Amino acid sequence: MIKKSTSWANEESFKILVNEALVKESPAFVNSATQTFEYCISGGPNHQYTLRLFDSVGDSWSSGSWLEIRGLYNNVFFKGYLTDSRTESYSLSLYFPIKTSDQWKMTSGSITTGWTAVDFNDQGWTTVTLGSVASAVSGTQYFRKTFMGLSSMAAYELALQYRMGIVFYINGVELYRDNMPDGEVQSSTLAIGSYPTLQYRKFLRSGSEVAVNPSVFAIEIHFITAGEMFVDFDAWMALYTPSTPESICYVYGDAINIQSSGISNPSNLFDFGKGTFANIQSGNLPATITFLGSRPMINGIRVWPSGSPTSAPSTFSFEGSMGSTSSAEWSPIVSVEDAVYQTTTVKPFFSYFNSKLYSSYRAVITSSFLTYVYIYEMQPMVCNVPIPTSIQFEQPNYSFYAMYEEVNIRPVVNEWQNCQVTPQLPQGLTMDASCHITGRVMTAQTQVQYQVTSQTNGQTYQGNFYLRIMSCSGMVVTVLRTYKSSAFNEAFTIKDASNQEVVLSVETNSGQINNNNWERVLCL
Repeated sequence: MIKKSTSWANEESFKILVNEALVKESPAFVNSATQTFEYCISGGPNHQYTLRLFDSVGDSWSSGSWLEIRGLYNNVFFKGYLTDSRTESYSLSLYFPIKTSDQWKMTSGSITTGWTAVDFNDQGWTTVTLGSVASAVSGTQYFRKTFMGLSSMAAYELALQYRMGIVFYINGVELYRDNMPDGEVQSSTLAIGSYPTLQYRKFLRSGSEVAVNPSVFAIEIHFITAGEMFVDFDAWMALYTPSTPESICYVYGDAINIQSSGISNPSNLFDFGKGTFANIQSGNLPATITFLGSRPMINGIRVWPSGSPTSAPSTFSFEGSMGSTSSAEWSPIVSVEDAVYQTTTVKPFFSYFNSKLYSSYRAVITSSFLTYVYIYEMQPMVCNVPIPTSIQFEQPNYSFYAMYEEVNIRPVVNEWQNCQVTPQLPQGLTMDASCHITGRVMTAQTQVQYQVTSQTNGQTYQGNFYLRIMSCSGMVVTVLRTYKSSAFNEAFTIKDASNQEVVLSVETNSGQINNNNWERVLCL
């Protein structure tokens, strides 16, 4: 365990518990120091624990203070800090379902169909202890390892020791290949490349892939030339519980190399410091920050706005590439428009269809609600988020005034593709490929239910919303409210001529944004 402390370290502490029974309690911490502690912790069921962070005074941990927990292979089980004022609890997994030098089932040469499935009978395969197999075998090498999967895991880390071609599966689903051609792989398929040295290559993927109990991990190793080859494959796997209190996500805790353009203090972007920030001026927007390092399958972004919610990035995208950063084609993973934050409250954003095991990533920051952007923390995450089963809209029912009001109907998820709507939308409205509907209607219509259909990633999804276009027989009034500073503290009410009936009331803390215009159309 590595604990970094800045100031007021004597107020900060942590405990590790199993079913509320204390297993380990932190020692006293020292100001302006990074301290390392090694523990032998008694095992709970599948090495699942509760991690509890404390601040004795109730003013949270000092900015720049964090806790990191590493495991047997120097892997990061947890890295984070206290965001609440006094205490936070996290589930903590220290579970390795697969370790190096474990026993596996192995065969070589030809293979039987269905060998990657959990229920495949591998009793005829040879039992080998990886790391100690000295003899060479002919042909493609196949390995199987049954392990105990766990539900509610945010992510898992898998380290594979290989040099030639490789394909790996979990529970019959191919999840990764390297140095191999595209298409169907046969036992006679040769590798198309190799690495100069044998080493572990690590990956982080969603915990949803290891939720089945029992599960099976299947690997095939191919070589550039046919013949006899030594068995030099090995692997380890660790399962990670959420390291965020607000979602089933694992915050990426390994080293990141940030390369930036148009941004001041880019290292503050992801330093686990609550009070330090990267600064982007409007003249430099958009700014690009490239993340390099190990291979996470990022499908979530966690933004910490500190005490400046209106300067946090409101419009941005997080993108991935399979190529080098100098000549890469970037694909969007998470795209965000007009995000609204609350003071000292983390806000997560997710990807449901666009995440892949990219080799490099970048964040493209476009704007905030001010003329500059302060990014205190923009943390990449690997999340266990279920794929939506239907299209949900921000509201089930919409009403707009004909002629005078702009229609804006958005789905909750903005990754839908090839969207179509029935019946036909009123004249003046259009729907783009991501199911976003905009425009202005000139004539009234009664409430109509619309069905939206999307073809995304080869699957069909549907959703409904109701739309009513109203006509105004009285006087149409547009209420425009301009907010400057302290918007969250301001409210207003409009009453009728008798000063009795409330026509419009906007309360404090209802989503107002500094330096922004709020608009509403009324019929009086």
